[in-house]
Amino acid sequence: MAAEYLFACVQCERTFKIDESQAGGRANCPHCMSINDLPKLSSIRALSPAQETKAGTANSSQSLGVAQTWLFVIGLPLLIGSLIVGGVFWSQAKSREKKIRDFDPTLAISQTEDSIDGLDVEKLWELWHDEIVENPPGEWKQSELAVYKQGASAKSLLANIAFGFAGIGLLLVLAAFFTRKKRQPAA
Repeated sequence: MAAEYLFACVQCERTFKIDESQAGGRANCPHCMSINDLPKLSSIRALSPAQETKAGTANSSQSLGVAQTWLFVIGLPLLIGSLIVGGVFWSQAKSREKKIRDFDPTLAISQTEDSIDGLDVEKLWELWHDEIVENPPGEWKQSELAVYKQGASAKSLLANIAFGFAGIGLLLVLAAFFTRKKRQPAA
């Protein structure tokens, strides 16, 4: 039986076995089915023998496949999850920004005046006491508009962070697709 060697496919760069009897011929890659022109006998003998991989030496195309798999397994969920989370935060930020744009201070003032006009002196005193005396000026609650502005900027920041993680996930997925084993030149 002729000696077997490992030949790297020109298309997918994964290795497959060839033997000396195939020198100068053509062979289909069992992985991608592309047709490869095989080197002459002297060049085939310079390739790695197929028996070495059976004996337990690490096959670099297999270890590269594991690295590609891990890049993809980590990158894809990171990409999808970050896009979903970023989209949710972005839509919440835009919703808050719309409420800020639609805020009408004259309407808020007139609503406040209407609610105060209907109160008698005793109720006004209770309102003043609860809001002013119980909450001194340094501890006053923020207005609803200020709370919306803070919330909108926080949601925008969180959306930008999530989209940054989505970019990292995209880079990992692309690295999984474009990582290839370097071809060894034939001797």
